[in-house]
Amino acid sequence: MISLVVRRRDFSLVQRLLLEIEREPVWIATTPAGQLSVAPDPPAGSRRHACVRLQSDGTAEVKPEEDLRLHDGGPLASGEERRFLRATIEFPTGDLVQVEYSIFVDPSGAGPIRTIEAALRTEADVLFLRPGTYRESVVLDRPVEICGEGSSADIVIESDRTCVLSRAPRSSLRNLTVRRRGGEKTFAVEVSNGNLRLEESHVSSDLYAGVGIRGPSSRAVIARSRIHASLQSGIFVSDRARLDLAHSEIDGNGLAGVEGMEEAEIEIRNCRFREGKASGLYLHDRARATVEESLFEGHVLSGVEVSEEAQILLRRCRVQDGKAGGLYAHHGGRVTMEECAVLRNATVGVRVAHQAEAEIRRSRFEESGGFGVSAQDGGVATIESCEFRGGKYSSIVGARKGKVSASACRILEAGENGVFLCEQGTGTFQDCTIEGAGAGGIKIIEGGKGEIRRFTVGKAKGVGISFAQGASGLLEDGEIRESGKSGLEIRDDSDPTIRRVSVRESGSSGISIHGKARGVCEDCTVESSTGAGLFLFGEADPVFRRCSFGGGEGAGARIESGSRGTLEDCEFAGNRTSGIQLERPCSPVFRGCRILRNREWGVDAWFRGGGRFEGCEVFGNRRGPWNLVPGSSVSGEKNRDPGPWGEKGPRRAAIGILGLVASIAALAWTGIPERLVGDDRDMKFFALLFAFFLSGFLFLSSVQSGLRGRRPREKPGVRPPAAVFSLLYGAGIVACLAAIGSAIAALGILFD
Repeated sequence: MISLVVRRRDFSLVQRLLLEIEREPVWIATTPAGQLSVAPDPPAGSRRHACVRLQSDGTAEVKPEEDLRLHDGGPLASGEERRFLRATIEFPTGDLVQVEYSIFVDPSGAGPIRTIEAALRTEADVLFLRPGTYRESVVLDRPVEICGEGSSADIVIESDRTCVLSRAPRSSLRNLTVRRRGGEKTFAVEVSNGNLRLEESHVSSDLYAGVGIRGPSSRAVIARSRIHASLQSGIFVSDRARLDLAHSEIDGNGLAGVEGMEEAEIEIRNCRFREGKASGLYLHDRARATVEESLFEGHVLSGVEVSEEAQILLRRCRVQDGKAGGLYAHHGGRVTMEECAVLRNATVGVRVAHQAEAEIRRSRFEESGGFGVSAQDGGVATIESCEFRGGKYSSIVGARKGKVSASACRILEAGENGVFLCEQGTGTFQDCTIEGAGAGGIKIIEGGKGEIRRFTVGKAKGVGISFAQGASGLLEDGEIRESGKSGLEIRDDSDPTIRRVSVRESGSSGISIHGKARGVCEDCTVESSTGAGLFLFGEADPVFRRCSFGGGEGAGARIESGSRGTLEDCEFAGNRTSGIQLERPCSPVFRGCRILRNREWGVDAWFRGGGRFEGCEVFGNRRGPWNLVPGSSVSGEKNRDPGPWGEKGPRRAAIGILGLVASIAALAWTGIPERLVGDDRDMKFFALLFAFFLSGFLFLSSVQSGLRGRRPREKPGVRPPAAVFSLLYGAGIVACLAAIGSAIAALGILFD
């Protein structure tokens, strides 16, 4: 029996047609859609290439209508009639047409051949298996195709040894069920230095792996098949063998769905790996794989595991609902992920450890039961243009000397921290956005180090960014806004550098530094904090240059508890309380700072509060420039402030002098001869009353200015000479006497 088979250039099956002697000739033609087909009657408009007729001797007669070529290189001229028992002809579309010698195998005995082994002893190219169970072990050592006729579930090859062993340079299994039952520890289907194509079939093994591919010259192509319920791996590839797996389902296997080792090469497209008792895909010992548009779902271990210098490229894949992690790279494994989705895994989405490396681009991570991406124990993860949403813990983690690099990423609604670096883990982040983290936006502790540039951290329920326990790093050109607690916290011997960062609308202090922490902060802005704009305590000793602290509900800066610090060219303006508040033992240094327009004092030093001010400006503060209570220790030089009179002192003095002059004139007026003023009692009364109020105002102003002049001598403002205070007290006494005299004279006129 002869069959015509249309195949693509890679020998994948497109169409098959059995020839019969009594039938009309079959035409090989190109349809109007540009596809090659074999049919008795080609569609209208088709381009006909050749006519094929089955002869009585069992051969196929081929008569081309144009020059063609055999696949082995020989010509097939137009109009020439050739007879073939088997042949492969090339066509202009790039497709191939095979003339194949075929026979049927029927286990029921309805035909002459009942077993596959007997059929293989013939010269047939294609064995058609009719429904039934073939209990035999099949060895393919020549080119042959075994194809089931009917439903694959009804055509079963079953054995307690290897069901199918392929050693042939080209062989094919199609539309079959292969089951390995008990017996020896072997594969259900094995390729040993051969080439096998497995299509539209089901393979399982209750003792070992389902499919085994071994040897440097071995290659298996598996398409539209299901490999399932194997005791160990579904497919095992080793010793530089190659596997092409497409449009297949790998599920329910005892170990990995596909395991590659010993420099195996694997390509996977459009496959589903489900419900394995270990990993979906496991690569080790320098194996390599490319996986595209595939699904890994519900595995007990990681969906994908890569180790021992193995490499994998994942494109447009989904790794989801794993009972452990999504992807695990360790001990030198190399991973590249592009446009993938890692969803709802019970622990870590991607874990990189023990000198492994991972590059993750344009991928999505959602609702991880642990971390989104974790680099630890020397692992390195590079993340570009990815999105992290939800998750129980932190989205990106670098721990135990792990290294993370992320750029252009969005981290939304993390369960704890958006980024977490600890135990000497390091990270580099650029152009990233972190929103709505359940704890902090970025947390760096235990010797961790982070370099973060052009970032936004918003609406964290805890601290926006925190450095603790000896952490260090760099923050540049970023924004921290609407944090539930402090916008930026530095503590416990940490020492970061912060440049050009804006901290806005923090739920507590804008910047909080304590626990002997240090740090350098330059060109930063802190606005609208609920607490102090800057809060230093616990022996903090930072350096601030050219920073601004304003619009807060508390003080611009609050410094206490043994803290020091140097603040240069900074501005403290528009705060609801004082510009600077100094409490308990502290000794900061302020140089060239501007303390302006605060609602209480410019500088408010409480008991034992101290500091030094050099070249500072203190103006426009509602209650005055300085409030230095007894026991405070504030010193300074070359500061500019309104002095003891206050900013309205000159105006008050001018009004007081005018009041004094008016009071004296009013008193003198009462003694003017009656011939000059007549008997105008009302005029005299109002003049005396006016003199009383002006004299009283001058008295209060003089006393207030005099009291301000009695501040401690270490006051850092400009101190006027002592004669000024004597003059103020003298003016106050005269004004007081004038007020009393005016009042008596006015009462005398009123009751006369």
